[in-house]
Amino acid sequence: MGGKHKKSLRAEKAKVKLKGIKLPKGLNVTKTEFKVKKIVFKEQLSKDFNEEEGKRNINIKETLGKLKHHNSSMKMEALKQCKGIIDYKLEDLSRNLGEFVQGIANIILDVESEPRREALKLLTALLSTNSSTIEPFFNILCSYLRCGMTHIQPFIQRDCLQLLDALIANLPNLIASRSDMIFKDFLDMISKKSGDTKNGRTLTLNVENKTSNVKWRSEVLFRLHAMLSTVIEYKFKTRETFFKTKPNAQLRFNPKEPNYFALNQEISMNSITLFSSSSSAKQFDECLKYKDFIAQLMPLMYETWLEVSLSCKKDRTLKEDISLSYDSALSLKIILEIISKIWEIVDFFDQEMKNTGLSEWFQNTYSPDFQNYIMDMFPYKQMATSSKSRSKSKEKRESSGGPECYPQNFNICNLYCKFFKNQIDQHLFNSTLLDYLTSKFLCTLFVNAFLNSVLKFIKHSLQLNRTNQSINPAFQTVCFEFIRKHNYRNYSVLC
Repeated sequence: MGGKHKKSLRAEKAKVKLKGIKLPKGLNVTKTEFKVKKIVFKEQLSKDFNEEEGKRNINIKETLGKLKHHNSSMKMEALKQCKGIIDYKLEDLSRNLGEFVQGIANIILDVESEPRREALKLLTALLSTNSSTIEPFFNILCSYLRCGMTHIQPFIQRDCLQLLDALIANLPNLIASRSDMIFKDFLDMISKKSGDTKNGRTLTLNVENKTSNVKWRSEVLFRLHAMLSTVIEYKFKTRETFFKTKPNAQLRFNPKEPNYFALNQEISMNSITLFSSSSSAKQFDECLKYKDFIAQLMPLMYETWLEVSLSCKKDRTLKEDISLSYDSALSLKIILEIISKIWEIVDFFDQEMKNTGLSEWFQNTYSPDFQNYIMDMFPYKQMATSSKSRSKSKEKRESSGGPECYPQNFNICNLYCKFFKNQIDQHLFNSTLLDYLTSKFLCTLFVNAFLNSVLKFIKHSLQLNRTNQSINPAFQTVCFEFIRKHNYRNYSVLC
């Protein structure tokens, strides 16, 4: 061992050793020079500048080509350029605006989540700031919206609901005009066709693990309620106002007998209907479409609530009102609001067609299920939260009706008057609904939140009393005291 070590030392000493060269003074200093490029901020995109200033101009055609690229990173780069175009150079897109909107709308069907959500943000910003400019291309957006709502991937369906929110908020009149087709897509999002049920549809399960079936259906039904509200506001009420404010009554031309028109009366050709059956036939066809939609929707909503209520009944004792979770209370609130909107549409068709056939069909078909499924557990309350999550869940509980579920319970009272207008169950009406309302009329929070609704309910109940004598004198006294105390300004609601 010792011999080997000595041999290695001798070999190391025998090596040729070079002497190091010392640099002269001034050259042994570290260089601190760096090559830099000019930084250009996004705000400078509003100006036209060239490569010498640090950035080349955005090529619109090149950007549109990148939107169709299969690579997600290329799409993200193109979307960032599109954001700059929307912010600063939208006026340059007059020739390519249709292709620009279609290119962004196509990405909302992308499987990758990042470009899909970025495209939705761009479309929302574009609609909120330039809705009049995008209005001619509404058909393109509507087509991609319907493709997304019926897509096989559930996460694409969920993200496309954001586009629907933007369209309802910024183009409500156009979305109302295309509502007939979109209503069918809502049904496909929560159900599938089946020959085993009476309405031909059955609820589907949400295969995605991120959200439960109750949450997913609540999200869809919430958008459906927004659609129904938009249709009533921008379609039916517009037609109702038109017929009410029309200066001359519609004159129908009868080819089989002489027609007389006063010479001193101004008559426009638009007010004369040469084919008297055409307008009524169109209204009848529209009424049949809504009747078919209602016939498919109502059983699905009752079935949705039945699933929720069965889970709630397990924890309910005999002498205790049912306590709903946040998801259950929100689901019930949305379902009842949708039924109220359906009643508004039904009443509109009754007035327009001067026929009560639709309301009688709706009342006779769905009043038994309303009493069995909804009235069975009235009144409702929401479950109390734990002390740890009380601060976080307070806003959620208020959005779903609050701890006393005032919106749900009072909506049930109004709907009960509508469904059982001609066949009031005196015992149920007096004991359940009136006892609840009599106790809540003294609650200031309840009165402030539902003053107009309470007045409408009193109007309905007093009308029912004239025909059926179903309301006891004690409740009438409470109603008139309530009117005298709270409604001296809004008494016209009852007239």
